[in-house]
Amino acid sequence: MKPFPEMCPISKTQTLESQIEKYATTSSCFNCGLFKVNYFQCCNNDQIEMVIYYQKDDRKTIRDQCTKCGKLLNTPATSFSKVNQEETLLYNETLADNRKEELQEIKAYYDSLIKGNYGRIRYNTYESYYFTREWKELRQRVFQRDNYKCVKCGSNAEQAHHKHYNNFRNEHLDDLISLCTTCHSAIHEKKPANNE
Repeated sequence: MKPFPEMCPISKTQTLESQIEKYATTSSCFNCGLFKVNYFQCCNNDQIEMVIYYQKDDRKTIRDQCTKCGKLLNTPATSFSKVNQEETLLYNETLADNRKEELQEIKAYYDSLIKGNYGRIRYNTYESYYFTREWKELRQRVFQRDNYKCVKCGSNAEQAHHKHYNNFRNEHLDDLISLCTTCHSAIHEKKPANNE
């Protein structure tokens, strides 16, 4: 099925494309790297069959099983009086086990994609903010407030530094200070700047 673009909750752009796979719908944003998965209960096959299923305590029940993926569906148990037991198949454990193994492999693959993209999503979300009009205007106001001077050493201000990120993307003027590149680097490296 062809992907259909949606609004990405991270980048706030119409770049989230969803794809219907065998056991899940996957969504990925080509702008920020977001990758998410919503798993189906079953492979969404309409070939469902009533089967005789033995529970862990050896009680026999009638349940629905997908004939394509083997998933035992969460449907109410059917009364034995409503089915012909001689014509009803036994629960296909092999098919169900194959589905379980395949699904574990698929989940491991998707989990690796999600973990691998987390840093990229976080970086892109963070970095993209510094190209916005809002950030550029706020940065100018910080420089004006501090007379375009580094608050640490008094040289020309080149960086607007966040004292904390509690209000990131919605900062107050007091959340930021003007710094020169040397003092800004020293703060991030946690080394004192040489103010000679």
